[in-house]
Amino acid sequence: MNLNPDFLKDGGFRYEYSGHSYIELTKSKYYTFRGFIAREKYGKKFKSEKKIERIKKLKNQFWGPALVIANGPSLSKISKNTIQQFSNSKSLFTVNNYLNYTSEPEIISNYHFICDNAYWDSNDPEKVEYRNKIRELQTRNDLVVVQPDYQEDFTGFNTIYIRKNPLTGFLKNIDVTRMNGLPNFTSFYAIATAIYLGYSPVYVAGLDLNYYSFIDYDPDQGWVLKSHHVYDIDSRKKEQWRYRDTLLRILNSNLIQIHYLSLFKKHNVRLVNDLKIHESLEIISTNKFNAIRN
Repeated sequence: MNLNPDFLKDGGFRYEYSGHSYIELTKSKYYTFRGFIAREKYGKKFKSEKKIERIKKLKNQFWGPALVIANGPSLSKISKNTIQQFSNSKSLFTVNNYLNYTSEPEIISNYHFICDNAYWDSNDPEKVEYRNKIRELQTRNDLVVVQPDYQEDFTGFNTIYIRKNPLTGFLKNIDVTRMNGLPNFTSFYAIATAIYLGYSPVYVAGLDLNYYSFIDYDPDQGWVLKSHHVYDIDSRKKEQWRYRDTLLRILNSNLIQIHYLSLFKKHNVRLVNDLKIHESLEIISTNKFNAIRN
């Protein structure tokens, strides 16, 4: 399966813009819009309104706090007991490879987001194994997979779909059932989905926004990131961040996330971190968060 339209095989154009010139800004907007059109064309085969209707029926049907877990190193400071509380209350949102981090059988994600095209690569043994792992968890628990509507079914059952083809910088809408202006990061879509379903407040843990701390230069690979996920932080792995093959692209990608968190400032979103990482969202320390009784 071809995972990207021809135009998106590089994808690095998303992180190219720097400076304040009208030419650079116009170029950035052009590539964003052209990428949107290419992805719309690419996903036409699998996308349908019936898929989106499933999540529309769930809008504002839930309440109380939710926890969205990204996979940054600070997640190791979050108490497993606290995570389990959110799991028990059916309001735990996880993304990407989180299920490789937890080995606690009682801590089950309620919503697990699989959105990056790479997870559909049937030629990658690690991705195939991970898909089977998720499918097995679904057969024993009520784990719901959340995936883009433009992809074929990831596991084949217990799935809800979202629109994940943003026009970042054009729109301020965060509705996951419509064209929206979210940045193309899975954790942002998990936050927006929790808001859409009605949860409040939405706590976000493991979103460290500090990729700049892990940048390294390798003579053979070029600009790389050292291990920066909670599940591999002790390894010596260094690899190129997909589509970010220059220092500028890495730093721009980091700044994009910081900037677009402001899309959530009208909602009750609280970042769990011991550092001040955003100006307009409430920050709650890990100790205070661990003391929460959900």
